[in-house]
Amino acid sequence: MNLTLLDQAFHRLGGAEGAPESHGILCGLLCARGHVHQPEWLALVQSASADPDAPPPDAGAAQAAMPEEERTAIATLYEETVGTLREAGNLFSPLLPGDDEPLEVRSGALADWCSGFLYGLGAGGIQDLSVL
Repeated sequence: MNLTLLDQAFHRLGGAEGAPESHGILCGLLCARGHVHQPEWLALVQSASADPDAPPPDAGAAQAAMPEEERTAIATLYEETVGTLREAGNLFSPLLPGDDEPLEVRSGALADWCSGFLYGLGAGGIQDLSVL
């Protein structure tokens, strides 16, 4: 996955802190519900950083205005994440910067991913943590 391209796409979408947090939201939703449709996830990503007094953002319109390469990157991230979490033989890995990045960048991205994951669990309606 091209983290820079995904960061650009999520910032253009107007949501979350970038790719790691957006990926965390998706993973939290999937863990809480078992499934989530891509448009619902993207709307939640947008609302994660939106002004609570503003009208809800239109994820479909924002995504339609994106360059094709960014739309494809988001769709690929969604499909690969859903597939990885559904198949027992796959090894899951959160979307984070590589080891060649400075420690502060990696630790900040991990904090963003964890924040997104917790947000996704809550937004997904997880009530009983023992089911995780």
